[in-house]
Amino acid sequence: MELVHKRVTSQSLNTFAVHAPAKLLRTPGLAKSETVIDELRDCIFVVRFQDGDTHMLSLPELIAFIHSLVMAKILHDKAERIAQVSSPQQGDDFSFNYSINFREIMQPQSVISLLDLVEFAETPSDE
Repeated sequence: MELVHKRVTSQSLNTFAVHAPAKLLRTPGLAKSETVIDELRDCIFVVRFQDGDTHMLSLPELIAFIHSLVMAKILHDKAERIAQVSSPQQGDDFSFNYSINFREIMQPQSVISLLDLVEFAETPSDE
């Protein structure tokens, strides 16, 4: 969650890069394969923020990060719609809760869908 917090706060206006293992970059179809989880199970991805902060993530960690960013966007949009309808006063807070079902997001179709949202950097994470 630290990475998600960083992305939606101090780095919200900046970009970040995701460096995939060479195995994935050399075989782009792998990200859409039913065997993607087994193929990338022991691989490391690198997330590099524009401020130079770098994090090494396993496939499950990367998938949780992507999923959390998607959920943050959905909840942000929901809060904006509520604010437009309810005309909140200065200082009013919105609170949303969500949880991640790791079994669900680590199913092949979920992993494929979430990886499809990422434009990987050209430089591999492992070379």
